[in-house]
Amino acid sequence: MAGQDLEDGDEVGRAAARRKETADARARELRERQLRLRSGAPSSAEDVARARAAAEEAAERAAGAARSAAHRHREAAALHDVVADTEERAAQADPARAGEHEELAARHRAAARVDREEAARAEPGR
Repeated sequence: MAGQDLEDGDEVGRAAARRKETADARARELRERQLRLRSGAPSSAEDVARARAAAEEAAERAAGAARSAAHRHREAAALHDVVADTEERAAQADPARAGEHEELAARHRAAARVDREEAARAEPGR
């Protein structure tokens, strides 16, 4: 039993050492790249390719986020329209409080317009 614990400990120690070596190598690579950039030395083709890939990935993520935001705005506009319709029906059904229901319906229509405008602005390529 004690032998098994020592073996497990050794494996954990070796894994930790491998992670430390990997992190140290990455840190060295980053320091060297920073020194090259500060010195004004031309970037390597690998650095340029890595930067280009990172920029393209960031652009894809931003476009996805914009599509998602536009979709949420369209959904919100649709919900505001549903609530505005409900408020308009409530105004007809309850004449004593019609003014209050009409005001709420107008606010929801305005909010729906704003959400549709925001969806159009958030849509990629617009």
